[in-house]
Amino acid sequence: MKLDISYIIKNEETLWKSIRWTATNSTPTCKCGCSDLYRTADGRYKCKECGYTFSDTANTLLQNSKLSKWKWLFAIYTLTAQRSISVRELANLIGCSNSTAWLMLQKIRYYMSLDTVDMSGVVCLDEAHIGGWSGMHLKKKIEYMVEHNYMKKGERYRKEAILAASSEKKQHILCGVNAVGKAKITHIKGQITKDIVKQVVKQNGITHIISDESQLYRGINGVITEQCNHSKHQYMTAGGHTSNPCENRFSWVKRIVGCYHTHTSEKYLQLYLNQIMFKMNNKDLTATERFMKLGGLCCQLAVSHKEVLNFEYTDGLYYPEKIEVDWDEYIRMTGGMVMQVEHKRKIYKG
Repeated sequence: MKLDISYIIKNEETLWKSIRWTATNSTPTCKCGCSDLYRTADGRYKCKECGYTFSDTANTLLQNSKLSKWKWLFAIYTLTAQRSISVRELANLIGCSNSTAWLMLQKIRYYMSLDTVDMSGVVCLDEAHIGGWSGMHLKKKIEYMVEHNYMKKGERYRKEAILAASSEKKQHILCGVNAVGKAKITHIKGQITKDIVKQVVKQNGITHIISDESQLYRGINGVITEQCNHSKHQYMTAGGHTSNPCENRFSWVKRIVGCYHTHTSEKYLQLYLNQIMFKMNNKDLTATERFMKLGGLCCQLAVSHKEVLNFEYTDGLYYPEKIEVDWDEYIRMTGGMVMQVEHKRKIYKG
């Protein structure tokens, strides 16, 4: 089967049903658990027991979507057949708005995280910093530094201030590669500390770490650590292991994020990392096989637009529980004062 845009448009119904029921090794089943169904005139399924009616798109990526099936299928195929695609390019190809194309791509990247990887045993671990500033727009950088108190207005340009401000705009990621070459890349909020590394090791069941000379991976109880001293041009440990697989993954991340996407916000960076991991972990499959696999992942559950827009990459075991603030109670106790929240730039009035 050779997939292209014309084939997908002509066979959208057959192709989606093949993914929905064949690729996932499942059969149409009602929510009550009954599989005794019959087809209605409009092509949907109706349960003989409870009378519930559902379609082939129920509880999938396409649930409640007004877009044609071929547009979703083409977006899935494009993300699996090439390194990436920009929002504007996809919007031009399928004929939709930029905001619709952006949401489509983000939803598909959300499903890519369902392709889990076993990171137990021997794992290469390394950290990297991506993003920041390019060497352009010096005037804008100086305005940013003055606004955030890195330098005073009218002060002479200082390279140290540029470097300090640029480091805060970089994002931190932690990469692990297991013994068979499967990778898991996690976006870490703020600085990567030894406590975070310990949580990652404990959660994934890592017993043997291969890393560089960083202090982050030393002295973890119950874990063997082998390190390559890159500063002394040592790239192989005495046991014959190397941490270079992580460097290879970082090169993929920096090329894709910097080439195809002019801006990846801190909030949604993990979704782009999901896409890169899925492509790297399934590079031995053909484009059609990757397409069928990702299509199967998109049939496992339904994700609403709201869930994607409110995606929070810090959810999980790497961070303490978030503290919820009762703003109405806070404003009542402070006498109804006007309060501005930094970074979010929202004003709450009593």
